[in-house]
Amino acid sequence: MFVFGSNLLGIHGGGAARYAYDYLGATWKDGEGLMGNSYALPTCYRPGEPVTLPELAVYVDNFFNFARSHPELHFFVSKVGCGLAGLDEEDVKYIFRELVAPENCDLPPGWR
Repeated sequence: MFVFGSNLLGIHGGGAARYAYDYLGATWKDGEGLMGNSYALPTCYRPGEPVTLPELAVYVDNFFNFARSHPELHFFVSKVGCGLAGLDEEDVKYIFRELVAPENCDLPPGWR
């Protein structure tokens, strides 16, 4: 499963979200959760308006709990929030490290 940064409106218009929409079954107007062969992890309220870091931590925790409850699935996590959302990679990396990703999640280099 490809994990991409999404917006809560489910407008998958660019970047990794567009790829997930075009090729992996992400559905329009769905901003969080499993869709086809992808998982939408919210990083923005709407395109161009990023969530706060505490809110991002909640969405990452939601995703990690989902991944833990589905050990039969394997998740490839993109650099969520670090592209079109404009979040600082060090901040996002910190959240991923602190919340401790399950073993069935492949994270970008340096994020574990």
